[in-house]
Amino acid sequence: MKAVLILLAIISVTFAAPFQWQLCPGSNHFQPSDVTLVPYPALPGRYATLHITGTLDDSVDGGAWTNTLYQNDVAIQTTNGNTCSLIANCPCSCPAGHRTIEKSFIIPSTLPAGTLTGRLEASFDNRRISGGRLICITYTFQVL
Repeated sequence: MKAVLILLAIISVTFAAPFQWQLCPGSNHFQPSDVTLVPYPALPGRYATLHITGTLDDSVDGGAWTNTLYQNDVAIQTTNGNTCSLIANCPCSCPAGHRTIEKSFIIPSTLPAGTLTGRLEASFDNRRISGGRLICITYTFQVL
């Protein structure tokens, strides 16, 4: 029986729809070159981490972010915080350069297997800009 469950899990992972992402319309001060979700596919009741690697074109001294998960276009989870917590290994003041944005979130444990979408939006502040858009990205992923 355990072997059958393992085989079913392997088949589910093999045939899961690919992770997809796109930038929201408009300009961003963070230009992604690669976006991944780990683990993929995501698992109910477990954390998943969005890794966005790219180039930051200005310094970040503060700001705010919001990450919303949707199931069938209905918001099921929203989290938010300070933009300084998003940029890995670069506490504010974070200078321009090659950076990685990391956002971990828990997949609700009550979700059935299927497709979720997400939207991560982050603003930033520095000496010259207040409330500028750091990044806005939408992403689609599978939950087993």
